[in-house]
Amino acid sequence: MRSSVWWIGCSVFFLLCGPGCSEEGPSGPMGGAGGMPECTVAADCNDGDECTIDACIEGICDNPVANDGFFCGGGYCQSGVCEPLTSLYSCNEEGLLEAVAAGGGPHGFDCDGEQTITTTEEIIVGNDVILDGLGNLTVSGGGTHRVFVINSVDAQLWRLTVSGGLGDDGGGIQAKFGSTLGLASAEVSGNTADFNGGGIFAEGGGRLTLTDSTVSGNTARFGGGGIMSYKPISLTRSTVSGNAAGNDGGGVWCAPGGLTLTVTDSVISANAVSDGNGGGIASDTLIMTNSTVSTNSVSTQGGGVFCRDATIIGSTFSENSANTDGGAFANLGMVTVTNSTFSANTAGQSGGALLNLGDMSLLHVTLSDNGAPNGRAVATGGALSFRNTLVDGDCNIVGSPSVVSAGNNIESPGNSCRLTQESDQVDVTRDELNLAALADNGGPTQTHALLTGEDIEIDGSVAIDAVPSESCGEDEDQRGVRRPSGEGCDVGAYELLQ
Repeated sequence: MRSSVWWIGCSVFFLLCGPGCSEEGPSGPMGGAGGMPECTVAADCNDGDECTIDACIEGICDNPVANDGFFCGGGYCQSGVCEPLTSLYSCNEEGLLEAVAAGGGPHGFDCDGEQTITTTEEIIVGNDVILDGLGNLTVSGGGTHRVFVINSVDAQLWRLTVSGGLGDDGGGIQAKFGSTLGLASAEVSGNTADFNGGGIFAEGGGRLTLTDSTVSGNTARFGGGGIMSYKPISLTRSTVSGNAAGNDGGGVWCAPGGLTLTVTDSVISANAVSDGNGGGIASDTLIMTNSTVSTNSVSTQGGGVFCRDATIIGSTFSENSANTDGGAFANLGMVTVTNSTFSANTAGQSGGALLNLGDMSLLHVTLSDNGAPNGRAVATGGALSFRNTLVDGDCNIVGSPSVVSAGNNIESPGNSCRLTQESDQVDVTRDELNLAALADNGGPTQTHALLTGEDIEIDGSVAIDAVPSESCGEDEDQRGVRRPSGEGCDVGAYELLQ
């Protein structure tokens, strides 16, 4: 039954801590400015207080007080103190319905450890509400009905799992027109849609936001195995994996109509499409930063991503596959890619890494170990420009598109990408390229390191210091390492720290 309500504003959803403020790890040594501890990563700055945020800023620890509403223990931070949750409902279907009817919140549930509530019918949320499972609660449709319908309100689902749902559009959650749905430290898994949106289906109006959440193992007969949305979507520090769709968007389908999908510090992996495009993502407009797209697959184009317009920064696409074109990425519009890596992606016909049918610009990009019968690295029928980019593979240029070099590029082993500037290097051998396998070299995503022996000038990759400092274009590499580190910047996404 319900006890007294403790109100915390909905803004808490946007104040969750990310990987940069981990609460784990040893304290760093003293000796920084003003006696503050020095650090390399945020974990070095752990002060043992759940209601401060551990941060490493330019090598010095900082521990600011967390905003009110930050998760701590069994409650929320309030004025720097972890206050226990005092508004609890019974951990059963009756308690869940009472919390939904009450609105407001956050409302917790008095579960005895991990517990599953299998509902008798779908739960219709008709009030603005925050439901917090406190990490213990799974709400299931039992494989017979959808779990939640968000009926044109603002609903926040925190620290709970939505599973076992079955519906037409939206197996786990259906968010009606004009609703706003936010998930924080939540999971949507093992749901099925007869039509679209295996995990989540969102109608137009409002917004869909996932933070520190997981959407996995959902299926849809048509589009959006994990998520299908007619709302703008934001994914932050979240994972979309192992979902399957019959048509477009195995992981996420942000429906046509100019909507934007924003992906930050997230992972899109092992999603699949059996008869369509976009194994990981299908979207009109995509903004992706510091994210990983890996092992997704598709029957036609865009094993990792299929989109019309995109901005890709600091991200890695690896081991994605397309039966036809664009193993990692298929572009129909205008795309810019900066400080990013495409590795070991494959296509059955053309464009092992990239298929470009629009206008694409590459700056400090590394393409390596990708495969396709035509254009192991890139296949293009549209405008394409290279700058400070490393192509370990070849290009398939179809027709007479504008394909230009803005300088300081490398192609190995041949000369197929129209790299004609004096600063370009072509016909580079593998030994001269001296590129390491894809690995964790620091930073949020994996990269291909540039190798060197005892003498950089003799043994090092030809990519090292090959870009004059005034032509770098970026002051950091994909990992956040400063550019230039040596006499010049390095070609590709990785900067050798000298």
